[in-house]
Amino acid sequence: MWEEFISKATKLHSALKSALVAIAAFLDAFQKIADAATNARVTDLLASGKSTCSLILLKLWMSLTAPQPATSSL
Repeated sequence: MWEEFISKATKLHSALKSALVAIAAFLDAFQKIADAATNARVTDLLASGKSTCSLILLKLWMSLTAPQPATSSL
C-alpha cells in the first residue's frame, strides 16, 4: 500500500518537475521575443514578416509582465 503511494508520488513529482522546466524554458524564449519587440518598432516587426497574431501575443505578454504599481493597503 505505502510502496504504491510512494511510487505514484515519485512519478507525480518527476512529471511536475519536467513540466515546470519546460514551462520555464518556454517563458524564457517568449521573454526574449518580448524584449526584442520592446526594442523594435511595430512597423519593423511587420516588415520582417511577423504576423499580426504574433504582435497581439507580444503586446499581451508585455502587458502581463510589465511591473505593476505598488498598491497601498489602508
